[in-house]
Amino acid sequence: MARNLARRTARIRAHRTPARSKSNPPFLSASHDEWNELIETGRAKSFLTAVRRLAKPVVINWGFPTRYLYIVSALQAEGVQAWWLHAERTQARAAFIARGGIDPQLFDWQMDNIERERLLISSVFGERVVAGLGPDGSQRRPEDLWSKITRSSY
Repeated sequence: MARNLARRTARIRAHRTPARSKSNPPFLSASHDEWNELIETGRAKSFLTAVRRLAKPVVINWGFPTRYLYIVSALQAEGVQAWWLHAERTQARAAFIARGGIDPQLFDWQMDNIERERLLISSVFGERVVAGLGPDGSQRRPEDLWSKITRSSY
């Protein structure tokens, strides 16, 4: 899939994306309507067709609410390899607070939802789980994550 994860990461938000603008990454501009269709219908074919038209590998790095697990399943049904980036809650919270900009109560809400939906998350991702933070709580480098993912035999 992606050879150079650091340069080819596309961030997507799990809600209707804003109208096309100069501030949207090219990926979002190229697939805005198709992403919205995926969110609304749970069908990924049009979205992935738009992504493939970019003619380069794409990584979707998306911290999504658990209510959008159906999106991951739809992408998987079309052949996308989905991985869950896991971190111990205390470490993840410290990293979230250090990053700043969002109320930590929203982090707690998200983590509560993740803990409640743990069985469903496990059924969707299976063994495709990798540590998103290093032992010291720092963000793992994209190259390290990609190396771990591509070494796995899933």
